[in-house]
Amino acid sequence: MALFYFALGCALMLGLGAALGSLSNLADSPLFGWGLLVLGGGLFAYSWVMPTRRRAPRRPASFRTVSMIGLGLATGLLEAGTALPYLGAIGIMSTAGLSASTWIPVLAAYNLVMVLPPVLLYLGHRVFGEHLRPRLDRWREKIDAGSRETLSWIIGIVGLILLVHGLQQVGVIDVIDSLNP
Repeated sequence: MALFYFALGCALMLGLGAALGSLSNLADSPLFGWGLLVLGGGLFAYSWVMPTRRRAPRRPASFRTVSMIGLGLATGLLEAGTALPYLGAIGIMSTAGLSASTWIPVLAAYNLVMVLPPVLLYLGHRVFGEHLRPRLDRWREKIDAGSRETLSWIIGIVGLILLVHGLQQVGVIDVIDSLNP
């Protein structure tokens, strides 16, 4: 994950953002608005029917290195657009006009800090083994207790935001506003 985010940060610092900016015309098209409308409506509706009861924890089918790298890359791709502090830091560095010898170590340090907590948990597990397991199991249970309901709320909120934005983009909200005196 750290390598993925470091590579993403370097690509953005080297101009990927400007290249993607040329695609902004596509985001203003009515077809994109209809896509947002359908996606947002689907997410909002799913948030109401989504099962929130606790289920047995799912375990990965394979712990092979290739599987774990694939999982990390997929997670990074899905999460990259919501890494707002990271994207904000990259925006600040790119507008500051820093040299590569300055921003590369800053990006590396940011990514190191990002992965440090799970690395420390893993090392603690390797060093203390079974002595640490009961505490980690209690933490996992606390986190799992409300995660499904929280996820339902998040999906509903994101769906509503996409739905409203899609309605604005296709012009439905403008029509509704013009009908009100």
